[in-house]
Amino acid sequence: MLEYNMEELLPIVPRLTDKYTSKESSSIPFETAKQLMEAVIYCINHTELMDDNTVHRLEEVGLIKPEQLSAEEAYEYGYHILVEKVKRLNVKYSSLLSYFSWYRNQAYYDTIVKGMPAFFLYYDAKFAPQNHILTLDYPTLRFIGDVRGIDAIEIYLNYTEYEQTFLKAFPEEYILKTLELYHTDYEELLINVCSIVLRNVLVCMWIDKPISGNRFTKNEINYIREKILEKGQPGIDEIIMNLLQSLISWGYEDNKELLEYLSYDIHEFSAELWNAAQHNSVDILLGGEKA
Repeated sequence: MLEYNMEELLPIVPRLTDKYTSKESSSIPFETAKQLMEAVIYCINHTELMDDNTVHRLEEVGLIKPEQLSAEEAYEYGYHILVEKVKRLNVKYSSLLSYFSWYRNQAYYDTIVKGMPAFFLYYDAKFAPQNHILTLDYPTLRFIGDVRGIDAIEIYLNYTEYEQTFLKAFPEEYILKTLELYHTDYEELLINVCSIVLRNVLVCMWIDKPISGNRFTKNEINYIREKILEKGQPGIDEIIMNLLQSLISWGYEDNKELLEYLSYDIHEFSAELWNAAQHNSVDILLGGEKA
């Protein structure tokens, strides 16, 4: 990460302030000044994402490495990179919308279809690039963490793309039945559609049950519980992970990125299976007849 001391960063803020106030005032509230300083640092951090062409241009003027840039030069390059990223992600989002399915879950629809356009409409790359505006209420399978600004949107769209890629391999009728099996009011819940479907698929693979969205029978629930208690949580973790690897290898052309993303749900799922088996509630967790 590029590092500059405060003396190098401070001169950039007044110039940004002039643009922020259209030179009508040199005085701004403390919170605004803090926001503009954060904007400067956020842009500078993007300088490390320079492509080969930009690095080549630096070499032509004798600046071989990004580390040799002054703070103001790093800010300007970082801002340019950030703006280009916004344009690229807007194209990515438009492509995602062309095949996106929300499976009647309102939070999914509100976040991706209704909310995301507001980001590209109102995102302020110049004065508040660290603010990604949206609350991103729909929970992706993997939490995006404390990432901010356009970086948060990039990660969120990547995760959404992974999930849609996984879900598109299955008939919508099956997905809707599986969600209904999970909860009759799934349309209004803040749930991750991908996780629910993935778990159903993996358990069906495990017991050689047709992937149909039908309830698990009493015998199937008993068999699953016995196997869980026999193998223990570490054993279940390994079994479920192996099933996921087989699924990705067979159904998704061994997509390593998709495998890595979906694998984040495996340990939590195996822990829930183990807990459910110990408390004789596997039927509740998976959606089946009481054993």
